Amino acid sequence: MDVYLYADETGNLDYGGATKQGASPYFGFGTAVFIGDHGVALMRGMRLRTHVSSKGIRLARGFHAVDDSNETRGEVFPLVAGLAPRIDTTFLAK
Repeated sequence: MDVYLYADETGNLDYGGATKQGASPYFGFGTAVFIGDHGVALMRGMRLRTHVSSKGIRLARGFHAVDDSNETRGEVFPLVAGLAPRIDTTFLAK
């Protein structure tokens, strides 16, 4: 069985960052787990990226919710939801 795991974080871990740009009272991380053949899903993502780019939307760093427009999110989220990943998140108050 193939298992694909993607992880990402948000915030910063230091406690003295109140004056630091991007400082947050929280730190969070999460994972998305996909089980089984993931090649078809990756190809769907590549096709969606091509489709979005053909509309003149720049994706210099690929898809990333913090950078994407609501229109782009509206196309990406249903694709991910249809894959039914297991998503686990943890948020820590510093």
